[in-house]
Amino acid sequence: MSQLMILVKYGFSIIMIDNNGGRYLGQREDNTMSIEQLTAKRTRIVPHSIKESLPTMYDLPSENPEDPGMPDQFHPIQAELLSNTFHPDYPPEEMLIGTDLHLYFDLDHQNWYKRPDWFVVLGVPHLYDNDLRMSYVMWQEKVAPYLVVELLSPSTKNEDLGKTKRRRNQPPTKWKVYEQILRVPYYVLFSRHTNELKAYQLIGKRYRELILSEKRLWLPEIKLGLRVWKGRYNLMERKWLLPHHKSFDKLPLVVNYKFTKGRK
Repeated sequence: MSQLMILVKYGFSIIMIDNNGGRYLGQREDNTMSIEQLTAKRTRIVPHSIKESLPTMYDLPSENPEDPGMPDQFHPIQAELLSNTFHPDYPPEEMLIGTDLHLYFDLDHQNWYKRPDWFVVLGVPHLYDNDLRMSYVMWQEKVAPYLVVELLSPSTKNEDLGKTKRRRNQPPTKWKVYEQILRVPYYVLFSRHTNELKAYQLIGKRYRELILSEKRLWLPEIKLGLRVWKGRYNLMERKWLLPHHKSFDKLPLVVNYKFTKGRK
């Protein structure tokens, strides 16, 4: 008896499913194997739903193993929220906010860089020669970031937390660059998956983890803080990392249709 099959083109392969019962019949590279060879491979039952049987965004993230830390959709939205609401007691024309900007830190190795998800530099012109920066080059700027925020992702989590060791003939780790080379005063980590906020302050030559009260960090030098805030931004209700003033109830003013005040 003849058999009715559904042929699904997926990449350079053809997936064959029995239309009567949803049985997986096999897969072949296009134009390389015969259908007769594949019909014998009745190895497993697959769900009727393509969504359940094919890879999802969790299986195929935007992060590239060859270039870890490439942003997902959360990274630029969270960074945008921080940039739009970060208004410290400091002249804005003497402050730089960088998002996913290459930070070159070693004059002897001029191609080495780190790419913080979000950072703030105090005491530099907002523009460089009246133009937007294409990168941040330490031997030209001569001022290290005051605050660095990393948004934890699976491929960079261990390095962000200082749990990786420097590989031979490779640039120093992110932790070593922030702590020992640039000596960034404040280093903050936020996880979208657990909503956990960690903060480290440079005391002496080493970072010391700060004990945060109610997931809140205060930066006395600029009279502004960071906290985990639950609210609606970019049409999404969730917990975000948001600046706050001394009064925790006072949220920064955001002139943006994406932003709606939510619960504390």
